[in-house]
Amino acid sequence: NEQIRSRGRKNFSLAHEIAHSCFVDRDGAQYYARTRLRDRYYRDAESRSLERLCDIGASELIMPRDWFCAALDRRGLAAASIPELARDFDVSLEAAALRTVEVSQTPCAVVFVERREEAPRAPAQFPLRGAQARIRRVFAPELLRVGLRTGSRVAEESILHRAIGGPGACEGVERFPVGGRSIALRVSGCGDPSTDGGRSPTVGIAILTPD
Repeated sequence: NEQIRSRGRKNFSLAHEIAHSCFVDRDGAQYYARTRLRDRYYRDAESRSLERLCDIGASELIMPRDWFCAALDRRGLAAASIPELARDFDVSLEAAALRTVEVSQTPCAVVFVERREEAPRAPAQFPLRGAQARIRRVFAPELLRVGLRTGSRVAEESILHRAIGGPGACEGVERFPVGGRSIALRVSGCGDPSTDGGRSPTVGIAILTPD
C-alpha cells in the first residue's frame, strides 16, 4: 500500500496482516487483493470484529504486553512518553497511544489535538492566536470518556490547548463535563516534535488520568 509512508504504520500493517493468518477468511479471498476495496473489510459486524481482532493480534506481535509495560514503567505515564514509546517499538504515535491505554495500570486517556491556522497569521510570539485547536483523535476507556469528541474545538484556557503551544511539556488539573456534573482529571501535555516544522508543533499529545 503506497499510501502508507510512515515506517511505524507499515510495521503495524504488516503485523495486522500476519494476524489474519490466525483466522479463516469466510469468503476464501486473499486480503492483499482488496487494498482498493476497503469497504469490504467493514461491511458487517463480523468483518469489523475480525479487523479488530487482527489489530489486537498486531499489537501483541509488535508491542508484547510485558515488554510494553516495562517500557511504560521506565518512561512514565506522561504525554512526552508517547513519542518515546513509538520510537522504542517502531510504531506510529497512535499505535503507541492505544497500547498505553490498553495496558496502563492507571486508567488513562490519550488525546491528540491539532492546530488549524486561520487568517490573519499570528505573530510568532503568540503561536496560538489566530489558530483553532481541535480534537484529532481520542483513545479512552469507558471510564474516561469525558465528552471529548473528534473534531470538537478545544478552549484556549485548556491544558489540551497549551500542549501545542511549544516544545515544552505542560501539566495541571482540569475539570471535564460528564453528563450534568464535572470531574477533575490530571492532564499531561506536550507537542509532537515530528510536526514542529521548525517553529512550534501543530499537533499536541495529552494524557488524562484521575486526579
